[in-house]
Amino acid sequence: MPRLPLICLAAATGVALGAGIAWAATSQVTQRDRAFSTGALSIRKGDVVQISNADTVVHHIYVESAAFNYDSGEQPVGRTLDVAFPLPGTFDVLCAIHPRMKLVVTVAE
Repeated sequence: MPRLPLICLAAATGVALGAGIAWAATSQVTQRDRAFSTGALSIRKGDVVQISNADTVVHHIYVESAAFNYDSGEQPVGRTLDVAFPLPGTFDVLCAIHPRMKLVVTVAE
């Protein structure tokens, strides 16, 4: 296996090098059978949750809270959404079309 310089490995894996550099991490969640692939995620402030509709039906993702709101509108089959969480807290990610779908995202400082 070829050896890559440390800087190349850092870029490929999303690891930041150097003082004052911060990169957001991305967590991937899929929607299938009218459910999220996980019921809960823990991330850090600024991280992104990438939500892919791998289902056979349309979804509509939203978050409603005093601190943070998000509304995807209709999410057709095959579409991937990037939802960034800018503030710490616990947020329910729901589907307006399928009320039993729920993903709890806990965001740490």
